[in-house]
Amino acid sequence: MGLKLPLGQRTRELIKKYLAGEPLEPKEHMTLYKIRRKLAETDLELIEADLKLLKAFQARPFRTKAASS
Repeated sequence: MGLKLPLGQRTRELIKKYLAGEPLEPKEHMTLYKIRRKLAETDLELIEADLKLLKAFQARPFRTKAASS
């Protein structure tokens, strides 16, 4: 099972803290290790494609009537 998106607030803040080079507690290092393992199982290209698809879908106007055959 891959990484769950959207990221939780604590996960997001921990990754930001790591990327900023701030010191981490041992428990935080273990959490980051687990995130990396889940990330290895996640298809980021598919997620990007899905996001693009959803944005295109969201940009289309909503139809109130069913399409005629």
